[in-house]
Amino acid sequence: MATTAYLNSREERQAYAMLTFPSLHDELLNESEQRKVVAVGAQLFGKPIGLAWASWWPQHHRGELRTMHVVSAYRRRGIGALLLEAVERALAEAGCDTLDFKFRAGTDSAPIWLRMTSRWDLPRLSVLTFTMSIPRFLELPWVGAWRMNERLRVIGWDTLNEAEKARIREGDNEWYPHQLSPFIRERYFVPGLSVGLCDGDETVGWMTVESYDDETVIGDRMFARPPHDGQGRGIMLVAEAAKRSIEAGFRAGRFEVSAGNVPMLRFVERRMKPCLTGSYEVVHKRRRLQPEPGATDAK
Repeated sequence: MATTAYLNSREERQAYAMLTFPSLHDELLNESEQRKVVAVGAQLFGKPIGLAWASWWPQHHRGELRTMHVVSAYRRRGIGALLLEAVERALAEAGCDTLDFKFRAGTDSAPIWLRMTSRWDLPRLSVLTFTMSIPRFLELPWVGAWRMNERLRVIGWDTLNEAEKARIREGDNEWYPHQLSPFIRERYFVPGLSVGLCDGDETVGWMTVESYDDETVIGDRMFARPPHDGQGRGIMLVAEAAKRSIEAGFRAGRFEVSAGNVPMLRFVERRMKPCLTGSYEVVHKRRRLQPEPGATDAK
């Protein structure tokens, strides 16, 4: 019979790392005060056969399930359910309020994820993931049509010093929403590709970039502080990040748009279609791990 155990150390998680994507190895093995890891492994006769793990942010009481995998020969035995329940239980005991999970729609495994998360109690959300050709994007006539004024300049994110970053952190949930914070995944930025928008000495926007593989970058978070958001500054940031990506040898870019963001979806359809090479839907589900304030259990 398979047994499950929490993987509390880096060494324990290393033994199961082959069961998650290589691009996630660093996130699984390393944690910090800001981001913790909860991982549970299943083994049979000492051989790892299943893994479920989540990153979670104690200061925001939120987690994200990053991998849910059982070796094919051992599926349909309830191992996945045991792993998921163990992750949920550990997060709840640690004070995590909600757990998110994203997976690609239309794949062979999608029905499995839907079944395993059928009891998750908040509505399902969806995002569309687009892939574009960076060279074709830069050739679009409107991409280079925007101009900076004399106060604005685009800088490499890696040129910001700690004092400048501290000033940006002070604006978290003040002048920008936390989910667009450039610091959530800063450690995964490709050096020199992420950029900031400066108005004089103040940083008022950013475009953060991560690598997916040797050919593809991911546009993770883009933000421009009002009134710059209505003046095409976001396009300038994307264009600058795209130019830097080409110089670094990347040819494709990937980005997400919420299914509820109708204006952005229209923009992608009308203005970016010539450079798109593919798209797919990502299902985003959420599980509440703590009761709502004031809620009581039914008797």
